[in-house]
Amino acid sequence: MKIVIAVMLSLVLWGCESDDAYRLGRQQWGDVLIEVQSRPAPVLIGMDEFLVMASDARGGPVHDLWIGMRVGDGDSWRQAIQDGFSGVYRKTLHVGSLHDQLRVRIKRGTEETEMSFPVAR
Repeated sequence: MKIVIAVMLSLVLWGCESDDAYRLGRQQWGDVLIEVQSRPAPVLIGMDEFLVMASDARGGPVHDLWIGMRVGDGDSWRQAIQDGFSGVYRKTLHVGSLHDQLRVRIKRGTEETEMSFPVAR
């Protein structure tokens, strides 16, 4: 019974969250939809966690990607860690300026792309 109550409470709290409160943007790469979110919201100067969510046309998770991230062009690429097989890839990076761009490099097999997202709206 406690588990059911905990799940219901989680769903109620999740439903209260604004849908675009953390979203930095969405972009399409072939059949993969990439959405980037940040924690905290909005992005602050200092350490911020970035989440890259990859989904297919039906909304299912895409979990066979290599994702690297960096803030700005001068930083080195940092590999994001996948959160299980959920299609969510996470990495905490230092943001030095709200004018920076989050760069996301995605590899799948022999294909590769790079996307850019502004850290501030």
